[in-house]
Amino acid sequence: MSLRINPEHDNTIQSYTNEWLTEGGNYNTLKMGACLFWTIWKTRNNITFDKENTIKVNFDGAAGDRGHGCGVIARDYKATIQGCQIKELNYMTAVEAKAQGTLLAVELAVNRGFKDVIIEGDSLIIIDCLRFKHYQQPWRVKNIIGRIKDPKS
Repeated sequence: MSLRINPEHDNTIQSYTNEWLTEGGNYNTLKMGACLFWTIWKTRNNITFDKENTIKVNFDGAAGDRGHGCGVIARDYKATIQGCQIKELNYMTAVEAKAQGTLLAVELAVNRGFKDVIIEGDSLIIIDCLRFKHYQQPWRVKNIIGRIKDPKS
């Protein structure tokens, strides 16, 4: 059994998974590929979060027909949960919900006294608002971004 990576492939997890699914049979390549991707991810996390005092806080937010909310979870380098929180929100857009999730993550880290913190989420808009000084922030999140940058206000 072998797993080969094609250098002319578009190299996305989705494209490899689709290719492996369409080959049929007993899906050995798919199983090996899933194990390979998991190993790469686990190794990356071990390298990135190897420091004993580092806390990683993941955030997310959602807005839709079924409601609006955000949540955070904080874990140490051993993946032990150090805190979590959810918040139900009034009507707002998805980007506002993700901004509220980011604020919730920062507030959790400050309130718990975490010192070496990595805040992680999947909203590129919110992350760019925080990373780049002259980034054009959407007007709906300007106030929340200000509170994230100065959580004591």
